[in-house]
Amino acid sequence: MKKHEQKAKKEHAQKETKKSNWGLWVGILIALVVIVVLILIFKGGKEVTPPVTAPTAPEQPVAPVEAPKPAETPKTMAPVEEAPAEIRYCDKLLALGYTPCSCNLKDGSLDITFKNSGKVDYSGMWFYAVGASGKATYLFDGNALKAGEAKKFTVDLSALGSKLGEPVKNLEAHPSVKQDGKDESCLNARLLAIKDSSCFDAAKCDFTTPGAQAVS
Repeated sequence: MKKHEQKAKKEHAQKETKKSNWGLWVGILIALVVIVVLILIFKGGKEVTPPVTAPTAPEQPVAPVEAPKPAETPKTMAPVEEAPAEIRYCDKLLALGYTPCSCNLKDGSLDITFKNSGKVDYSGMWFYAVGASGKATYLFDGNALKAGEAKKFTVDLSALGSKLGEPVKNLEAHPSVKQDGKDESCLNARLLAIKDSSCFDAAKCDFTTPGAQAVS
């Protein structure tokens, strides 16, 4: 009877030892899993994604700001003692036009509108006043006339006649261009404004009513 009890106790002790060992291994395994998970979490928390930097656009050069140019003061038409230097054949792109029936001669004063009908700017306008004896005097308007622009000119024929010592018979307009710093007269582009002491187109225009009109 005693032997049987001792054997039973021994077997029970062996079973308890096996259970205890199994529980220990299971605990160790669980602990290892927990440690591995914690390590992974710790590493994952420390990973920092570098910020994405947008490409920087190249700097554009800043254009210098130019100070506004002061407006040019209009030049006064002035008498000139000597004849201007003349160019027989100016640039073929230079041409002088005229606004029809714009010639208005009254009380010794002439109003007339000329147009730069070419493709080259004028540096100014020369006027040749000639008396019946052939004596001449000159006026110069130093205001530039750009291609395509028109301008009304006023000429005091009475003052020119006093300078000549006789009435102005003919008046010619010559566009000017710069040559070596001088305003020279273009002969091939001249136009007649006054002919025989009258507007050159008087026969074609009706000046008896306000606003000269071409006669049909």
